[in-house]
Amino acid sequence: MHAYRPYQILRKFDNAPTLPFDYLYSMLLALVPTLWYRTIDPLLERVLENKPPLKNFKIDPMVKLFFVGFNAFLTAMVV
Repeated sequence: MHAYRPYQILRKFDNAPTLPFDYLYSMLLALVPTLWYRTIDPLLERVLENKPPLKNFKIDPMVKLFFVGFNAFLTAMVV
C-alpha cells in the first residue's frame, strides 16, 4: 500500500477487509451504533481470525428494515 499512489491506479486486494455496503449505506448504518456493531462484528471476527472475508454474508433483518425505512423516509421527503 502506497500513500502516494494516485486513485486511478489503486489496486484491489482480494483478502483485504472491505465495508459491507457502499459508502452511503455504510455511513447511514454508522449513525445507528447497535446496527453497525451487529453488522461489523461478525466481519471483524473473521478478519482477526485470519479467515478470508465473506463474499455473500447474510444481512441482519434489522439492518434491512433500517434501509427500507430510510428509503421510504427519503421518498416521502422528495414527493
